[in-house]
Amino acid sequence: MCKLYVHEEMQVESMNSHSLVNCCLFNARSLVNKLNEFHILIYSGTSLLYFITETWLTSDISTGMLDLLSKFTVIRNDRRSVNQGGGVAALVSRKFNTVMVDLDNEFDDLEIICLDAVCHRNHIRVFVVYRPPYYNRTAQLYVDKIIQCLSKNISDRYPFIIVGDFNCPKIHWPSFTSVSEYVHSSLLNFVCTFGLTQFVHFPTRGENVLDIIMSNDDK
Repeated sequence: MCKLYVHEEMQVESMNSHSLVNCCLFNARSLVNKLNEFHILIYSGTSLLYFITETWLTSDISTGMLDLLSKFTVIRNDRRSVNQGGGVAALVSRKFNTVMVDLDNEFDDLEIICLDAVCHRNHIRVFVVYRPPYYNRTAQLYVDKIIQCLSKNISDRYPFIIVGDFNCPKIHWPSFTSVSEYVHSSLLNFVCTFGLTQFVHFPTRGENVLDIIMSNDDK
């Protein structure tokens, strides 16, 4: 079972039958510019899993720079376009057996990673997602592909969580309602179709709930 609690710092506590695991989700808006603070966070904190959106990393930045002490398994998906920004990453403590889940080539243009974290008999699948803040026709196709990717790779055999920044501020999560705009309504329909629980009900940027945590386990 996976139990999630969300605090103001976007800290997530994931509870299974054996242990309580602290996790942290945040939007970096350039991880390179904050590496010193990031290293202090991951090496002095209590979290075992870190999920990051808007890493703004490129191939010029080695994975070793993110984890100087090699205490984590690092999985990243940098934005492939020439435009600055975007990108997602996950750092998972080596206390877990971590396996990166290969997604089909048709999803290569998505800023998403999928991983399985296994400890003893406990297994959880994690998706880290970033969707740029656009709402045109291209954005409609993009959110369709995100939903297709998630739908294809989630499993009902074990808990999964979906974390990240979907840039959908006009979904009212307490009432599960949204504006009629395509991107917002598509994401909300996906959440309702799969019976997911969305755990973040407080603003994460300004007055908006942008960073969200969803799971198929509401316990």
